[in-house]
Amino acid sequence: MSDHHPLYKITDADRALALEFKCNMEGPHRPDVLRLLNRIFWTPIKGRIVLVCIRNHREWCLGRLSGVRGEPIEVLRKTVYTDRNAAFWAAFEMRWQSISGQSLEI
Repeated sequence: MSDHHPLYKITDADRALALEFKCNMEGPHRPDVLRLLNRIFWTPIKGRIVLVCIRNHREWCLGRLSGVRGEPIEVLRKTVYTDRNAAFWAAFEMRWQSISGQSLEI
């Protein structure tokens, strides 16, 4: 099925699931949270937001994939994170906004 007609559409009701994930990123996760995570993290390669480690186990920033094999990741150095979970949450928020068209303010 194409990305334009996803099997699972993100709604305002999913904000509670996003908060549950934020409070327990390591899991385990309930099936509802897993469904949301699958929708957030299985996006097309082109434009996908990813974590980029810029100092081994110390600093991360976000990056954007081009979708073309062999092309470098566009590193978004606007914010450098010293906490991996904070970086992971930032990626989650960016993907949420990209998919739903709404910011995730929780």
